[in-house]
Amino acid sequence: MNVISYKLIITLFFLSSILYSQTKNDDVYYMLNENHKDYILRTTGENTNISMFSLYDRIEYEKREEQIKKDKKEGKFNSYQFYKRPQEFIFIKIYGSKVDIINHCDTHFLNLVNYKWIQDNTWKEHNPNILFKDLYFLLKVEKDKYLKFKVRRTVIAR
Repeated sequence: MNVISYKLIITLFFLSSILYSQTKNDDVYYMLNENHKDYILRTTGENTNISMFSLYDRIEYEKREEQIKKDKKEGKFNSYQFYKRPQEFIFIKIYGSKVDIINHCDTHFLNLVNYKWIQDNTWKEHNPNILFKDLYFLLKVEKDKYLKFKVRRTVIAR
């Protein structure tokens, strides 16, 4: 076998592995963290009645809040609409989807993703080359207990 044939076989092997791995239909799970260093979590609703999750860029959010606080103190505050909104990702709980409570031990068997993955891949909803079947958020409600929400990404024009 010559070098070119060998390289071709290796290339085809890796290419087929990559293509197969990108067409998975596994559910993915993201564990929300109220103290995450990269985002501020805001929800609408309470406990099992949560209907929406917003993840705001922490640095932009905190700068905006500081500016509002400063302007209020100096008497320059008019309205929130005059301040640049921080970058945000908005996820809506899928209407009618069941909310489950799961134990921490059960999370070890889930396909957990990190925040970078959420930023890079959740926009691909309804894409034929989708990287996941369904997206779920896990929200800690007490020690070792999480609420599981099936969500979809919502794009909002600015």
